[in-house]
Amino acid sequence: MTPPTVLTPPRLTWLRRTLRLVFRMFYGFRSVGQENIPRAGPVLFASNHVTYYDPVLVAIGQDEAMNFLAWDALFKVEPFGWLIRIFGAYPVSIERGGVGAYRATLHVLRQGGRVLIFPEAGRSDDGGLMEMREGVAHLALRAGAPIVPVRIEGAYRVWPKGQRLPHFHRPILVTYGKPITLAAARTTEVTGKDEQEAATAEIMRQLREFLAAPAERKIEDAA
Repeated sequence: MTPPTVLTPPRLTWLRRTLRLVFRMFYGFRSVGQENIPRAGPVLFASNHVTYYDPVLVAIGQDEAMNFLAWDALFKVEPFGWLIRIFGAYPVSIERGGVGAYRATLHVLRQGGRVLIFPEAGRSDDGGLMEMREGVAHLALRAGAPIVPVRIEGAYRVWPKGQRLPHFHRPILVTYGKPITLAAARTTEVTGKDEQEAATAEIMRQLREFLAAPAERKIEDAA
């Protein structure tokens, strides 16, 4: 897999603002916590995953460009494939596994880029948080990148898995949490297998704690 080019923010500013306005009109879209996003250096965004909208929701809720992984079959569905491509998507094949995607993500992070991944590796069947893979923690540790947890609320009511078309006028909230770093994982250095396993476990615990939003709360009362 050819490593993707890291996008520059000016390339997508107009499109991000336009889509933000559209989502506000149809879904009362809101985003909070942007002050938690580091301004410089590599950043790994880790979000829960409930709809096809999710990559766009995370992207338009803040002002910087980012890359993200997407199922390779989605690139064949136009104009959706065009949209996610210009938003920085690069493909991962379910059939061939994610080794190439992992390397491409590590490449972007080591260039100082920003990458969005979905640790659940698929959309939730019921809107709840599914089991997450530890690759997100491994990437953060290898690249020395903080993880910004991102919680998407309300989107499952808009476009649940199995439904062909989305509903409208149902509120969506995107929340960017405080970065999870090595210091936050209660370690400053990972030198051996035991330290890596401990750091991975702590990172995953903190990520799971943030992404598992309180059940059945009103989005208007959230954040």
